[in-house]
Amino acid sequence: MPGAVVKDLGRLDGVARDLRESPAFFELELKGIEDRTYELEIAVSDGTRSLGGATLAIAVRKGLDDLVSRLEADARRAPEALRAGILFPVDRMRNVNRGRLELRTFDPVRDFAEAESIAAAVRGGKNPFATRTGDFKRHYLLASAGEIMPYRLYVPRNYASGAQASYPLIIALHGLGGTEGTFVTNANYGGVLPKLAEQHGYIVAAPLGYRVDGSYGWGLGNPPADPATRRVQERSEEDVMQVLQLVRQQYRIDENRIYLAGHSMGAIGTWRIAAKFPDIWAALGPFAGSGNPDTLDRLRHVPQYVVHGDNDRTVSVRGSRAMVEKAKDLGIDVTYVEVPGGGHSDVVAPNLPGMFEFFNAHKKSGRATSQP
Repeated sequence: MPGAVVKDLGRLDGVARDLRESPAFFELELKGIEDRTYELEIAVSDGTRSLGGATLAIAVRKGLDDLVSRLEADARRAPEALRAGILFPVDRMRNVNRGRLELRTFDPVRDFAEAESIAAAVRGGKNPFATRTGDFKRHYLLASAGEIMPYRLYVPRNYASGAQASYPLIIALHGLGGTEGTFVTNANYGGVLPKLAEQHGYIVAAPLGYRVDGSYGWGLGNPPADPATRRVQERSEEDVMQVLQLVRQQYRIDENRIYLAGHSMGAIGTWRIAAKFPDIWAALGPFAGSGNPDTLDRLRHVPQYVVHGDNDRTVSVRGSRAMVEKAKDLGIDVTYVEVPGGGHSDVVAPNLPGMFEFFNAHKKSGRATSQP
């Protein structure tokens, strides 16, 4: 049901018939409106005849200009590795305001507070991530897009920056419409992934994949004909590989224990990316996905833990069955869990413990590791 009207923002006369060709610009008077998220409703009419309308989620915050100026000044004085974390909410706010990104990819309260916290640490001469463990976000500049990207990290609490031990790493790819935080915040996953990472001593990195529908590239197949789609998919794959490279640089990663896993679009991306960069991965964990069986010849040496529900109405179980059948024909070490009556998302959390056990049992043995 629609909520209460907080404020009538007025009327704009004489707008063009084609608002895409000739947009109508006007400033909103928001004096007296408290900071929070609202739904902006716009109605278009010709006299008394309604022509249509639209709604848009907006976030209102006082003093943004001053805050942005302070953060930009702090970023100029910060070490390069920390600048993106300070500037992320500024960059994300501008992209949302330009209509390039949805507001749901940005939490102004949380993200500005985190940026201010990083800036305060830098002013005190500290790197706030030097000894940080648990669940948190980091950021970097994706140069090809000129955009600051977030990625979610889980670092087990026994990670000690001065020790010599190296840690296994899982790159986790979210499904369509998800974000870098989906594996932690989505109720379907029940927060199981970080708990298991802590229990088994894994670092987990979850990239956004550039956009919530980026598809993580096209792997070894043909690129999309549409240039805009091709560009998004290129950057989606690039984001994954850049995050992998950053985590390798920032943390002590066991190069023989780097794993790739994902759900739905993320599972499809797992098989795509793994086949394109086959020498990196110690094992794969695709959940409810599909792939091109012809690409598996490049993955003969990569063990796979595959999960799918036989009642999946979103991604047909036939996709995983075909991949598993081909994998077995090629002699690939594959464990296939087909869940009777399982749907698209409810098969993930119950089978993540099995994936960790599978990963624990598989590591590379002296093969060269390609650098992305």
